[in-house]
Amino acid sequence: MAAADVDNFKKSLDPKAKLHHWVVSNNIQTYARKYNPCLGQLSKILKGMAATAIQMENVDDKAFNLKTFLDNQAKGECETITTNMIINNIDTTHLANAATFQFLQTLVNFVPKPAHLQPFLAQYTQDHLHKLEQPTGFKTKISPLALHLPLAHRYSYPK
Repeated sequence: MAAADVDNFKKSLDPKAKLHHWVVSNNIQTYARKYNPCLGQLSKILKGMAATAIQMENVDDKAFNLKTFLDNQAKGECETITTNMIINNIDTTHLANAATFQFLQTLVNFVPKPAHLQPFLAQYTQDHLHKLEQPTGFKTKISPLALHLPLAHRYSYPK
């Protein structure tokens, strides 16, 4: 990451900036093959982690206001929430559309016969899956945070 990008990211973390980020971490695995097994070197799977910060756009500051939540919790208002209230907040139509899309996408991408249906799948995505339309040319601000993957020369060789 360039020095200017690091400075911009540090400024965005300042509470006065009122910007919010999701932090996403992923496990990373790669197979490191040793090409000289007669010297006692073994091939290994290297395991590590990578982290990325994704800046949230158009988020109301009240969404992160814990005072309201803590006040409601102190008054015992959270106890009035029922399972049916939570279930009623789930958009089952959208879930069904997403499940249908995933099934169709697998067919279109991995089975040769329906591959010609790709344009129809793109239209299905536009018609049924988009809840909020992003402006044209919108780009999410992503900042890579860290990557930890042991290097091949750091191996502890068998004795």
